[in-house]
Amino acid sequence: IIPANLLLSGTRSYNGTTTMAGSVLTATGVHGETFTVTGTGATDLTTKDVQTNQLLANVTNLGVGTGNTGAAVSTNYNALSTVGSSVSVTQATLGLNAVTDTRTYNGLTTSTGTVGTTNLQTGDSITASQSFDSKDAGVRTLSVDAGYSVNDGNGGLNYFAPTLNTAAGSIIPANLLLSGTRSYNGT
Repeated sequence: IIPANLLLSGTRSYNGTTTMAGSVLTATGVHGETFTVTGTGATDLTTKDVQTNQLLANVTNLGVGTGNTGAAVSTNYNALSTVGSSVSVTQATLGLNAVTDTRTYNGLTTSTGTVGTTNLQTGDSITASQSFDSKDAGVRTLSVDAGYSVNDGNGGLNYFAPTLNTAAGSIIPANLLLSGTRSYNGT
């Protein structure tokens, strides 16, 4: 009896790398036999970007794990290969977070705070600014401005539309400068 091939499949969320860990893969054999896949993987994808039903580039550092039934015996199968594999990378979540800012009234809504992020992957960046909800002095809310961009090498498409989070802030009343002139009146 000649060993059969296992077909690798799996899905993971975008993480900025080309690695596909064994923990997100399943090796499928014949008659419903499946095996876990072990290992960390190494440059398993041809691109780090979101993708659907693509072949693995290699299976370096991946191995066959435990079968789903007693009948699932790994020696009945060839070593793992990329042939027939089907993997997907889905969009990641991303948060753009306005940050607290306090400044003196200047007649503008602009803020010098640097917008923070949640779940931005290594190597990716954002271009974003934030503004106060009003130019007036008092307790204010800061929001991320429209027109932000996500720089991920894929036009921002590796992420779902970001969640835009607000922050508390305040604008302090400015001092008034008094000036004037008058004619001498003896008082």
